[in-house]
Amino acid sequence: MSGAAQPRPDPRVAARVAIASESAVLRAQIAQWLGDAPGLQLAGYAADADQVRRLLAHARPERLVLDLDMASLASPADLGRLLAGAPDLRVVLTVADASPRRGWPRPPAVGACLARPAPDDPAGLTLFRDALLKAVAPAAERADGRHRPAGAGVLIVAASTGGPQAIAEFLGALGPGWRTPVLIVQHMPQHLTGVFAAQLSKAGGRPVAEVNAPVRLTPGRGYLAPGDRHIRLAAHGADLWVEPDDGPEENWCRPSADPLLRSAAELPVDALAVILTGMGHDGLEGCRRLRAAGGHVLAQDEASSVVWGMPGAVAAAGLADAVGPVVDLARAARARFLGEGR
Repeated sequence: MSGAAQPRPDPRVAARVAIASESAVLRAQIAQWLGDAPGLQLAGYAADADQVRRLLAHARPERLVLDLDMASLASPADLGRLLAGAPDLRVVLTVADASPRRGWPRPPAVGACLARPAPDDPAGLTLFRDALLKAVAPAAERADGRHRPAGAGVLIVAASTGGPQAIAEFLGALGPGWRTPVLIVQHMPQHLTGVFAAQLSKAGGRPVAEVNAPVRLTPGRGYLAPGDRHIRLAAHGADLWVEPDDGPEENWCRPSADPLLRSAAELPVDALAVILTGMGHDGLEGCRRLRAAGGHVLAQDEASSVVWGMPGAVAAAGLADAVGPVVDLARAARARFLGEGR
């Protein structure tokens, strides 16, 4: 039964959120989270696609949390038809981690696709809750009252074996008009990263600097992790900064991609991770955290990788929105941040 609540003018409410799921347990859990979050208000419930249509027509929510595993959503076309009548609605999809529907094309209204954790995974449930609340909060201000940093989009590139050539090719393929800051982690000795930054500046046609001290992100510039130090993303007031981190090795390496990816997942930032050729599985857990927070991930394909370790691990875990050669990944990044090809 649909439980559409009538809109109530309330200056304290920044977004009214509807919940659509066959699971009464999931509906109740999300409703409780919304009730505890300042600025968010429950607009109603739906248990199938027909109830969703009625809910959208009568309650007119600004946000919809939609369980993609509902039996009434059997194809991408079903999802597109369901959302066609609400062009201003922002949709957050939830889906079981093992579901092949995570690879569906997403209509423009979809802002995030979040993997639901297993019921016996309390840590995963906490991450899922935080990511969901961040995804439904208005873009200008999160439900906890903190403002989103200006220009809050970042591209994170990580690689190991074969990475110098792949990263240079990727930055060059980003082409003209690129404005999103690029944060780069390449497994490389300390005495080589300064030279590598200069090489990347030339290859990409835009400055790439080694991060030896905290620095505020500038649109279009690149920031390379120095040898033997991690880097992390941080918010200071309305600005995004990248900072060196002397933490211990992770995945037997420093710099490691995981600290940077985790830091991006913890901020209200539109983050896209690109995992390129490399041995091992560095970046896997960070990408898992980033996807749970609503971020996006691309992975290089096996045919074009020198070693399909890092991107292969991400692809095998079902975390990649797309898998392909370097140039195709650059096109996907332009589509994400510049709206090309949509």
